[in-house]
Amino acid sequence: MKKRIISLILALVMAFGLLPVTAKAELIPAGLQYEVLEDHVEITRSLVLSDHIEIPAEIEGKPVTHIRMLAFSFQNTLRSITIPETVTTIGTLAFSGCANLSTIFFPGSPPRSIEPTAFSGVTATVCYSPDKDGLMEYDD
Repeated sequence: MKKRIISLILALVMAFGLLPVTAKAELIPAGLQYEVLEDHVEITRSLVLSDHIEIPAEIEGKPVTHIRMLAFSFQNTLRSITIPETVTTIGTLAFSGCANLSTIFFPGSPPRSIEPTAFSGVTATVCYSPDKDGLMEYDD
C-alpha cells in the first residue's frame, strides 16, 4: 500500500512537472539559448540544426529584444531566419559565417540597431513587411 501511494505521488509530480517543459518546447526552437533579464530576453546562442529558425517574439512572457554577439555565427545549416519586430538590436558578428543563409525575414520593421558586422560573410535577401500588408525586398 505504501509503495502504491509513493508511486502515485511520484507519477503526479512527474506529470505536472513536465507540462511546462512540453509547452515551452513547442514555442522555442530546441537549441536556442537565451537569457531572461528583468524586462526582456536576449538570444545568446543557437545550436539549432534546422534550415529555418523562427525566433519567438516572447519567451517566458517577456519580449525578445536582442540577438547577442556571435549568437548564430557559423550555423551552416541555416538557410532562412524570421526575426520578430520585438528584436531591436542585432549584435556584432551575430550571423557571421552563415554561408548558406539566403533569406532574412522581418514580419514588421527591422531592428533599430544592427551592428555593421552582424551579417559579415552573408549574402542574403532581406525581406520585411513594415505594415504587414505587403512584402518588401531589400538588396544592399
